[in-house]
Amino acid sequence: MRYSKKNPPKSPLERGTFTAPLSKGGWGDKGVPHNSENCCILHFTGHAEHNIDFPVDSALELADGARLTMRELFDLQLHNYYLVCMSACETGLTSKSNLIDEFVGLVSAFLAKGTNYVVSTLWTVDEISSALIMIEFYRYFKAGTTPPEALKQAKKWLRTLTYTNLAKWYIERAADIEFYDLGCCENLESAANQAEQEANKKGLAHCPYNHHYYWAGFTVTGKVSS
Repeated sequence: MRYSKKNPPKSPLERGTFTAPLSKGGWGDKGVPHNSENCCILHFTGHAEHNIDFPVDSALELADGARLTMRELFDLQLHNYYLVCMSACETGLTSKSNLIDEFVGLVSAFLAKGTNYVVSTLWTVDEISSALIMIEFYRYFKAGTTPPEALKQAKKWLRTLTYTNLAKWYIERAADIEFYDLGCCENLESAANQAEQEANKKGLAHCPYNHHYYWAGFTVTGKVSS
């Protein structure tokens, strides 16, 4: 899984999950795989921009200031990607061009090149809630749930998540990675302590991410059924 080195993950959750910077060189001239028989998921976490006037210039911001535009995406072979996740700002926005009678955007580019499903965001997302929802999304997906159902369940989980359950969740995820990322494990344990303190202040049943701002902006586009 790849992230923008220019804007690397700040939360301990994302640092422990996404560990390889997406940059020039390596895979293609933008650091993006042109075609890989063994790769079925591309995850991007970082910043993106949507160009309302010129949608084809909408772009994902890569390492060292590089940009991967919608125009450039059409030159890549991406049909082996079953799932593309863009945990970034404004990746799911679309515009109606004066030249064509259809909505276009970064999501459209990935789908046009053969990707089955694209998870994206409609507005600037909160860093912590984004990491939480993405990790739970992948946990559901790994268990065999389709991307649409996995995102539905992850969003439901987040909006009903209490500080008490969040503290338990942090401890469980810390246990998952304690043998290969001790630093992130310690950060998660610290986050668990903070969640317990917040629970004592605001109540055990308080749901900090109940507001739609934290979860409603995540969407999945693609196949109607598997």
